[in-house]
Amino acid sequence: MVIAILSVLMALLLPALQAAREAARRTACANNLRQVGLSVIRYCDDHRGAFPKTTHDTDFHECWVYTLAPYLENVDEIRICPSDLKAKERLDARMSSYAMNAYVTNGVLPGSVLNRNKLPSVTRTLLAVELTDRENRPVSEFDDHVESHRWFTPTNIAHGRVLEAMRGEVSVDRHHEGANYLFADGRVASISVETVAEWCRKPIVFVKPEEAAEALNFFD
Repeated sequence: MVIAILSVLMALLLPALQAAREAARRTACANNLRQVGLSVIRYCDDHRGAFPKTTHDTDFHECWVYTLAPYLENVDEIRICPSDLKAKERLDARMSSYAMNAYVTNGVLPGSVLNRNKLPSVTRTLLAVELTDRENRPVSEFDDHVESHRWFTPTNIAHGRVLEAMRGEVSVDRHHEGANYLFADGRVASISVETVAEWCRKPIVFVKPEEAAEALNFFD
């Protein structure tokens, strides 16, 4: 009888314990991402507003993971989300659970802005996201940025595949049906999958490539 009661109590307490642990990991992730954001701002201040580069246009050892290291006191764990299923693998590869938005790192894209001082709004510009840890996506040295310009294509919009395309790179549900997002002002926002899905369903028809960049100012 006592064992049965204990089993019932354990069954009731386990979900609450798991939720509490995940809440703690989500908070730790947000704190890590906030530190990354502050280091980006300090880097920009030291480089006349220029954002740190990614492997899109520079060598792996010159991407933001390395150039921001002095601003993060060379603490590698700050770049890792504790809920990332590939946390150890990324740490061993000196990579990150977070990835920069292509529109602040890829100068070839129409509408991109590579200088923080030239952004129309630092509070509305998405700077970094939580990288997906799907099994079918191996850790790569190119994981320091996402190809966000490929989410809002006319085909994806027409067929309602924007969220699916985003999921291919972003872990939109890592923390209890949501994830953390870093903005160019250093703010970190925890945003639900439902909110992101609603944003992705908006009937946007792009006439110009620049509008894809403007759509990434979506969460405010």
